[in-house]
Amino acid sequence: MNFKDLEKIEEDYLKNKFDFILLDLGFSSNQLEDAQIGISFKVDSQLNMNYLNSGFTAYDIVNNYSEEELSRVFADYGEIKQSLKLAKFIVRTRQDKSINTNFDLIEVLRGSGVNFRSKKIHFATQAFQALRIECNKELENLNIFLEKVYNYLNKDGILAIISFHSLEDRIVKNYFKSNSFKKDNFKNQLNWGFEILTKRPITPNQIEIKNNPRSRSSKLRVGRFVN
Repeated sequence: MNFKDLEKIEEDYLKNKFDFILLDLGFSSNQLEDAQIGISFKVDSQLNMNYLNSGFTAYDIVNNYSEEELSRVFADYGEIKQSLKLAKFIVRTRQDKSINTNFDLIEVLRGSGVNFRSKKIHFATQAFQALRIECNKELENLNIFLEKVYNYLNKDGILAIISFHSLEDRIVKNYFKSNSFKKDNFKNQLNWGFEILTKRPITPNQIEIKNNPRSRSSKLRVGRFVN
């Protein structure tokens, strides 16, 4: 079940609304290390990245998308500035041989001549993120969740969302901002909104990062539902 399917989740809890909803947009260690899912660039596996079992995989994207489609994915979801250059290189490469595994893709990225964003993270991070988002419709599902979550919160209920990259955080930030409640006014001109409890997102301190390195990029935003 996907988190966007709130109506199905509610059915499992006897059709009650909730006092607290926490949405964690991260992955478990089991998912990251599962070779069948293949969302890690540290584990060689078939090029999949689909954790929803929908049948649509990163292999389909890398080997079948046009230059324009690949460029869009890498630009929009990986924020790769040289997305068209990367797309052209992938299309040229796959003409000789299909790109079958994570390590195949890493070698293609390595040979593309693209300057990836940061030396602080693995150079393949942006491309893997882009393919994973496209494959699982992650941002689309987040937007679907946000469009209807207010229907499932009790008055004064808390909505807390942990995001792990700037694309997710931007959506969450804008959602709370555009639906904020302040000084008895609903910004969305509706009869509901959120009192924003985190003026700035809560981020892990150095102790947390040391104990749990995967928390490094996490941001927590919280709002109280008012209606």
